[in-house]
Amino acid sequence: MADFGIYWKNFARERAAGDWPCTRWFTNSERLVRQLAPGDRLWLIATGQACGMAGGKLGYLVELFVVLRLEANPGGNPDYPRAHIAYAITGDQRSCVRVEPPLLVDQIIRGEGTDVNVPIGTVRQGPWRLKEEMAATLLERLRGERKGVFEAAIVGLQ
Repeated sequence: MADFGIYWKNFARERAAGDWPCTRWFTNSERLVRQLAPGDRLWLIATGQACGMAGGKLGYLVELFVVLRLEANPGGNPDYPRAHIAYAITGDQRSCVRVEPPLLVDQIIRGEGTDVNVPIGTVRQGPWRLKEEMAATLLERLRGERKGVFEAAIVGLQ
């Protein structure tokens, strides 16, 4: 199982539309799609501003998304038309869990020496594979501060 971080640029809009937790992620990242497999986890991050949290430029974990399958974008979603977005990643509904309230994880994902005045969406523009230590730290933070979310995501996998 691999872990990937993804900045959720449209979080505020999609949350307002009721798409949280999301169970389908659209992307043009061939690199991400080539690396993903069922059971992998996407750690979806948004800014404090998008979450309505303090620290408007900082990164907050808003969802843990577990991959069920990958496919070419089947179309049907006007916000992510097949002509513009190549791939759809479907999540396991039992294990795609929103983190509410969003969990501040900026210090874990930002990286040393990065100015906290730079929005996390600028620092982490594209999907990235998390190092094992980073994924373990995120899991521990989730277990310690959002135990119900941790249990829902992990139990859903079993």
